[in-house]
Amino acid sequence: MIAVLTDPVVGGTFLNWTIHYLAGHENYFRSSSNRFVTLNSDPVTDVNAHRFLANHPVSLSEFIKDFKKISSTPTDTFHTIYFHNFNPLDEFKQAVDTVQSVADKLVVLTLNSSNILYSTKFVKRTGQYSYATARRYLTNSQEIYEDFIDHFFDTSKKQFDLDKNNTVWNQREFIALTINHKTYPCVVDYVDKSKIHYLLESTELFNRFEFTVKQLFDFLDVKIDQSRWDNWYMVYQKWRQIHINSLQFSLYFDTIVDAIVKNYYIDLLRFNLDIMQEAAIQRELLIKHNLALKSFQITKFTDTQQLHKLLEENIYHKL
Repeated sequence: MIAVLTDPVVGGTFLNWTIHYLAGHENYFRSSSNRFVTLNSDPVTDVNAHRFLANHPVSLSEFIKDFKKISSTPTDTFHTIYFHNFNPLDEFKQAVDTVQSVADKLVVLTLNSSNILYSTKFVKRTGQYSYATARRYLTNSQEIYEDFIDHFFDTSKKQFDLDKNNTVWNQREFIALTINHKTYPCVVDYVDKSKIHYLLESTELFNRFEFTVKQLFDFLDVKIDQSRWDNWYMVYQKWRQIHINSLQFSLYFDTIVDAIVKNYYIDLLRFNLDIMQEAAIQRELLIKHNLALKSFQITKFTDTQQLHKLLEENIYHKL
């Protein structure tokens, strides 16, 4: 059994598919179906790689059930199981400990601390269901915003009087004051790093995996099926496009903040910033430079000089 442990939404499904596909598998065991199913040759959708249905438990009870099925099913090759953080965290740690002690190979996919900003994105790539009512699918950014705030920050929302002042600039300021964009649930915090495993930084997966995937397969002691390489590479290039916006934001974040402070020019429209990313910029100005933005009626950040003109000393917020 090969276990893949990851941070949330950093490419674990694509990685799991790659392991099966480049190994030459025609099918794989799917625990929820309790049978072997056909492995598709392209798992990529517009937002993720979820046309591949991984063995992906989201709770300890699901993990135990899936693990038992997989462990008791004979195969001439290997099975995989893949999961990331779930609650409660002590149960997640129990699942991690189990795969570390039993799995033949363990792959850990994570963002290092310098790349945490990759995760600063408002709309999930996994699809957006309501936090309050899991069966309700949210269809637009305003619904997503309101559901997110109501679930996690209901008390703060009332203090900020968002019901009466629910404008884009008030929403952005509320997020900037409420959410720390430099915190993220990292799977490595729950892994025994002294035991043998393959550590893969997520931005390596996004950026140059065609050059390093052989290192992973050497660790797994699995031979790459070269007849599948060309198709895999084409699919990989398509999948990489999904990550461009988040990667650009992470790469240019410090430069953008510095340009705002110093009145240098950078076009921000090219980054297609969402409200969470704009709020992260606004928060960084507050935290690092003690500067606030007079952003009344500013619905979109267009360039760094636009924002420089709006700077003022922060005398309102203590963070």
